Amino acid sequence: AEWMEKNLPTDVQIGGDYYAPPISEEKFQFVKMPLIGYHNFEWYQENDFSYLVFTGTEYDRYFEEPEKYPTEINEYKELFSKGVLIKEFKEDKRVEKFLSPTVRIYKVPKAK
Repeated sequence: AEWMEKNLPTDVQIGGDYYAPPISEEKFQFVKMPLIGYHNFEWYQENDFSYLVFTGTEYDRYFEEPEKYPTEINEYKELFSKGVLIKEFKEDKRVEKFLSPTVRIYKVPKAK
């Protein structure tokens, strides 16, 4: 959260999954989305999102069972490939994954 508050502009819309680190609602237009992978990339562009914040706590569960979640995996792969990764914090393996998951922050380029 600290990195986002110091490095992301305050005049943009940011989408984050349910487990995304909380950031100041006074400074940022932050939209917490329970299932961020359920919208395609164009939806985020059309709805004026500038950044997306993903946590391993949310998306890893799908990648750990690919035979059960092929659709969800493809949706996340699309989001990851079309967004521009600007920062990634790797999970801290010394603590429980839920307490320190991988966090990925992507820029959403404007639609052409």
